[in-house]
Amino acid sequence: MYTLTNHGGMGVDASKLRYNLREHLDQVERNGVVIPVERWGRRVAVLVPAEWYERALAALGEPEQDGN
Repeated sequence: MYTLTNHGGMGVDASKLRYNLREHLDQVERNGVVIPVERWGRRVAVLVPAEWYERALAALGEPEQDGN
């Protein structure tokens, strides 16, 4: 099960993400948290667990990415 974390209605600001990146990655990996990343109030990316991403690729019929 995955949990969407929107930090009070907004995602994590991209400019502030770097300061707590390790903490956010730990939340994603350990707790299955999904974290929207925003720039100028617009969602530009989403941190998701690797398993979720791999399952999404498989569901779309896309080849798995090798991380490069």
